[in-house]
Amino acid sequence: MKIAVIGAGPAGLSTAYNASKDGFDVVLYEADLIEKVPSKPCGEAIPKGALYYTPFKGDEDFILNRIKQVRFYWEGEFIREIKNFPLAEGFIIDKKKFLRSLIELAESEGAKIIFGKRITIRDLPNLEKFDMVIDASGIGVIAQHFLDYKNYRRIPVLQAYAKGSDIPEDTIVFWGLTRGYAWVFPRGDLYNIGVGGVNYSPQELRKILEELISHFNFKLVTNIRGSSVSVGGPIKRLITNRIRVVGEAAGMVMPLTGEGIRYALIGGQIVYKDDYEEIFNKTIRKKLERGAFLLKIVLKIPNKGRLARKASDELLYRFFEGDLRLTDVLKVLAKYISIK
Repeated sequence: MKIAVIGAGPAGLSTAYNASKDGFDVVLYEADLIEKVPSKPCGEAIPKGALYYTPFKGDEDFILNRIKQVRFYWEGEFIREIKNFPLAEGFIIDKKKFLRSLIELAESEGAKIIFGKRITIRDLPNLEKFDMVIDASGIGVIAQHFLDYKNYRRIPVLQAYAKGSDIPEDTIVFWGLTRGYAWVFPRGDLYNIGVGGVNYSPQELRKILEELISHFNFKLVTNIRGSSVSVGGPIKRLITNRIRVVGEAAGMVMPLTGEGIRYALIGGQIVYKDDYEEIFNKTIRKKLERGAFLLKIVLKIPNKGRLARKASDELLYRFFEGDLRLTDVLKVLAKYISIK
């Protein structure tokens, strides 16, 4: 079987590697030249469990820092520091090196990767020779013409690199906002900093990022770059005829945190399988849909900082992982109402 993959991000490269390893004839098309991959700004943080979906062992040169704890702030006010729970344990990676490693793995299994070839809907007739076309483009350049993207939603984010803070190298910062979040991720001698949010203008996000820079005494060493991230949860259907979609193009991003690499790697292991949708629905969909549901709920809660201060470490972890069910949410809301 011949498979065309669109996009050399984590989802596309994971697909190319796994499908080739399983004996499929894979050609991957990437719009950018290899020197420009990755072109999209990213926080470059992955939970420890993300590597379970790769052959990597955790000692590769793309790993810049090992994270052991997280500091929570609410609009500039320190709330708490959390250690020893899964979401706080992970890695800060050099995404360029990470993707290069995935490229090498995919090519070693026989995948053909063509850089500098942008695929659009006009190219679909030229892909007739493939039995399966997998859209891992991030925005669904092919899939959006055939699948239901009615609930697909993206928010703006800004990202940059900075120097000058004394945040420990094993600590990440999560900075809660009324309608979003900001982050600080240490990566060697630099810090990856950024901000994203619902219904913020780029100007408002830039002001928030400037407040973060001032708070931690950062000095920017790069320009601030803009992008967007999916927050609507996964689209309803992932397959139509020979077209399939995976990764952010399918909404496989945790809406509460913007985390997408882990889910992209998982998706790349199953997207080419006959029971792709069944596996996805049983293992990932509900978590991401709960994340989208929780985002809608939390956006409506006034004075969210008050609840963030009172919530337990376990509750925060389950919240950010999309593991809170409706009964849990009702209990939390009842507790919130009772907080003085």
